[in-house]
Amino acid sequence: MGQLFQERANAIARAVVIGVPLILLGLAAAVFAYARSDFWTHVDTPLDQPVPLLWQKLDPVMGSALIFLLPCVVLATLSPYMIRLEPRVLAYSMISRG
Repeated sequence: MGQLFQERANAIARAVVIGVPLILLGLAAAVFAYARSDFWTHVDTPLDQPVPLLWQKLDPVMGSALIFLLPCVVLATLSPYMIRLEPRVLAYSMISRG
């Protein structure tokens, strides 16, 4: 009577008997690791919190002050300084023209 399975069937059977449980074990470990990961549990994700009303009002004020305060101070200081220098410049120019 001939063989029911070929000789290499024994090697394939061993690979299946050992390989399938190892693949299933690796898949279970991957699922377990994913379920306990920070991505799934959202450990480091901050919760959405409402912004206080005071901060809603102060935030645009502080941003505008940061951008516009220094140029406004410089321009406000420049005009009186130029007015103060003007008589000296006029007197010098009149003397030099003679």
